[in-house]
Amino acid sequence: MARLRGIPGGLLAGAVGLGALTPLLLAGSAAAHTSEWTLSCDKVSIKVASYNPQFTNRITLTVDGEKLLDKKEFGASFSQDFPVKAHTADLPVVLTITTDEEPKNPVTKTGTVTPCPPPSPSPTPTPPKVTPTPAPSVSKPAPPKPTGPQLAETGGGSNAGLIAAAGGGVLVVGGALVFLSRRRSR
Repeated sequence: MARLRGIPGGLLAGAVGLGALTPLLLAGSAAAHTSEWTLSCDKVSIKVASYNPQFTNRITLTVDGEKLLDKKEFGASFSQDFPVKAHTADLPVVLTITTDEEPKNPVTKTGTVTPCPPPSPSPTPTPPKVTPTPAPSVSKPAPPKPTGPQLAETGGGSNAGLIAAAGGGVLVVGGALVFLSRRRSR
């Protein structure tokens, strides 16, 4: 590589090294795990996917202090419904997913299972009134609901701004080096 006149070699090497290493130093994990759960008055439904089966993945579910799952190991995905005992007060629920792939970043979700509403008494039937009904209006059909699995959240991470700032800094340093080298060559 030809050395530019007026720019010390150490400065040039440092700028190139910084530009090459910045993306590697600031890159975070690219894992795209999905974890869904639904809480109803009588059951807890869990559905997790996109985990790496080459690592040990564990799931723990606690409902009102009772462990329904205790570090159960799973492969790439896990899906199961758990019935909830009859209750008259809110029950706390905690779901924790750990993986040896990212041991310092467990997924923890908390929620509450509310009591089921009491059944309403059946009303006594009344004879229906006959009233003329207007012609039905034409409306657009509802859009179809997606039938496939939920896609992984792969959008910009929390460090996207830092990466953009580092890239901008590298560009400014490079521009300054070009400016200085052209200015000194006159």
